[in-house]
Amino acid sequence: MNLRELLRSWREWSDDQTIYVVEPWTSEAEAFLSSESPDTNGPIFVSGKPYAYFLEGFIARDFSR
Repeated sequence: MNLRELLRSWREWSDDQTIYVVEPWTSEAEAFLSSESPDTNGPIFVSGKPYAYFLEGFIARDFSR
């Protein structure tokens, strides 16, 4: 899922989810939501790709409405 698609699905998010995105951050960059709190400032690797912390879901939701 890319960042644009993820942001369009804001109604499905819970308040404790965090958005992670593959850099560079563009609307077409791969993105996912995580329910786990970030415990590091470094990237999270999923299937060998580094996903960087992007934004808390509840904050992004305010901009997506």
